[in-house]
Amino acid sequence: MEVGERINNLKRLISCNLGITRKDDKIPEHNKKVLDSGRITGVKIDLEDNLKTYYKRRSWDWETGKPSKEKLKELGII
Repeated sequence: MEVGERINNLKRLISCNLGITRKDDKIPEHNKKVLDSGRITGVKIDLEDNLKTYYKRRSWDWETGKPSKEKLKELGII
């Protein structure tokens, strides 16, 4: 599992160095629709809150989207 985490963080680091930021992390429009049937009918997902949670769990900076130095050290990337 650590190998996958290392790959994901390295990919993110490279993307950030190429100019990708948090503002580029978007959900496709068809995934933003409120469902009109099923168990979660009418539920609207707070995408911003979910993204914050994702970044926090990944140890990525909320403003820049970059992996933290601590995480990169933990994974042996730097």
